[in-house]
Amino acid sequence: NQMIVEVQVAVPYPEQVREDEVLAVLPFGQKTLSLESGGMVVQGRAIPELNDKNDEMLIAVAAITVLVDSD
Repeated sequence: NQMIVEVQVAVPYPEQVREDEVLAVLPFGQKTLSLESGGMVVQGRAIPELNDKNDEMLIAVAAITVLVDSD
């Protein structure tokens, strides 16, 4: 409980982010997640053999701040 983990993510479609899954990968601390529009959408190349549904690549920008209360 002495560790506070703040995650900020900018992504093209923030409403599609599964917040609980993002926070679940953080092993410790009091976790918070804030999402905002940002990142980038890059046109790629669909690979039919991999059952790609489209050729968009979504780029997210993330920052994680960790604070420890030493009291």
